[in-house]
Amino acid sequence: MGQLVEELRKNYIDAYGSEFSDAFINASPMKKYIFKDNILELDQVASAEYDLVICMEVLEHLPPTYLNKAINNLKRICRNKILITVPAFGPNKFGYSGLPLAPNEHDTCWLEDARKNIPFTNLVVDENDIPDLGHIFLATYDWWTEKFLINRLIRDIKCENERYKTYNFLNYRWNAFVLNRLDEDCIDIKNHNFFFDGIFDLEDWGKEYGNIRWTEKRFDIWLHFTKPIHEIVIDFYSGPKEIAYERKLKIICKRLVETDEQQLRQQEVCIKSYSIFPDTWYKLNLPISAQSPDVLKFECELDYTFIPEYLIRNGDSRSLGIALKFLGSIS
Repeated sequence: MGQLVEELRKNYIDAYGSEFSDAFINASPMKKYIFKDNILELDQVASAEYDLVICMEVLEHLPPTYLNKAINNLKRICRNKILITVPAFGPNKFGYSGLPLAPNEHDTCWLEDARKNIPFTNLVVDENDIPDLGHIFLATYDWWTEKFLINRLIRDIKCENERYKTYNFLNYRWNAFVLNRLDEDCIDIKNHNFFFDGIFDLEDWGKEYGNIRWTEKRFDIWLHFTKPIHEIVIDFYSGPKEIAYERKLKIICKRLVETDEQQLRQQEVCIKSYSIFPDTWYKLNLPISAQSPDVLKFECELDYTFIPEYLIRNGDSRSLGIALKFLGSIS
């Protein structure tokens, strides 16, 4: 009926909606701002036209084989962020937890599906065996996170958690995903547009060194590749002179794949280990094979961390890994 469009326009936001029912469009006071369309087409909506695309409580009503098309349609019309709310179950290691995985004995099979990282094979049904509230698709937080990743969208965890605190999504049992486009071919260290699990905020080290991000002992980076590659470069600073010991950096590369049964798996591509020494800039070459549109995960881990003197003087007790400048393919 256009209630969200109406509320946004009251706040001077140039908002539009999409609806497939003529009856609802005609009954809406906002009908001149509503396209007759649906999420599997969206051919009435121009590409890259909108700063924010909102899709609330929709995807769980679609057959699973339609999800990739729906998600890519949302991505096509968006030039900045996508906000999706969808029932998500189980732990969410980046913030607020989702719905319980086994609310009663009948639904314990969900736990088995969660361990396999597949959508739930048993749905909640009413007394007539009709899916409750029309929910024909249910899955965990982990599954949804990887589903968005394989469609080259990555969660903006900082933004998600701020919105949970500010707007209290949990009041409505909403599980919100705030999504950006996944970086292509290499991370842009200047922005937040990569999986920052274990990576700290931007620091400017001046003209000589440019922008870096300190990491934790273990950090992950996801990348989408648009062309065939055979080598990845990781450019970083190993840490200041007060570290008096050699360290090991281990990198495991995994490819995200999706099976016909909607199972999402991370296939190991390669493992490399490097010795690194204090006060040194490194450009390490990681031999790897990727094709477009591969989505790869780089799991990086050090055996020791440290706290630099300049942080201690500022009362900062973070244990740091390396100062990351670049990771990706070089044209």
